[in-house]
Amino acid sequence: MTDIIRKSAEILTDARIVFWDFDGVIKDSADLKVQAYVDMFVGHGPLIQNKIYRRYKAEGGKSRFQLIPMFYQDIVGVFLDDEQLNIKLKLYSDMVVNNIIECPFIPGVVDYLKNNYERQRFVIVTNTPQFEIEMIVKKLKLDMYFEAIFGAPKIKEDVVRGFLDQPGVDKKNCVFIGDSKGDFVAARNNGVTFIYRGNDRSGCYKHRLRHFQF
Repeated sequence: MTDIIRKSAEILTDARIVFWDFDGVIKDSADLKVQAYVDMFVGHGPLIQNKIYRRYKAEGGKSRFQLIPMFYQDIVGVFLDDEQLNIKLKLYSDMVVNNIIECPFIPGVVDYLKNNYERQRFVIVTNTPQFEIEMIVKKLKLDMYFEAIFGAPKIKEDVVRGFLDQPGVDKKNCVFIGDSKGDFVAARNNGVTFIYRGNDRSGCYKHRLRHFQF
């Protein structure tokens, strides 16, 4: 175990409140969501699909409510009205929900939740729509481990700020585990320690965990 991983594990286990992103942090589902965006535009050809992929990577953790109309307007040149957007959102949801439920967990995360939820406060903060993340977490039988679950259209930064405003909550005792720039920004703008969950060794993030087996 490297020093950065050891220190990150200590920061996580010492925290009183842990904010968890979901895709790429609890479930190994981040790539599934990227691929679903790309697959939505299969009828527009590989050039457009490549642009969709690159734009997704550049946007750093925005929700589908922002990304889908952005992709259509900026890349395809089509403005979606509310009815058309709702159709596209349902299509996307249908493409990803079952795959997310069936895909692997990040190693060690379920054991960590089971072993620590009574001594730490766990909160999910994700860009997945509220109804959808609640359904997924319930089907996975993880709902008992989380004090609260927040999905879109809630803004991650606002959710964290709301918890910090509670009596007796100190940001020094909180940590945010995420896998995107958007997660990092939500933590940084609230003065909360951020732990990157991933295999990136570029040094972009001070704290990093590849998994939760420690």
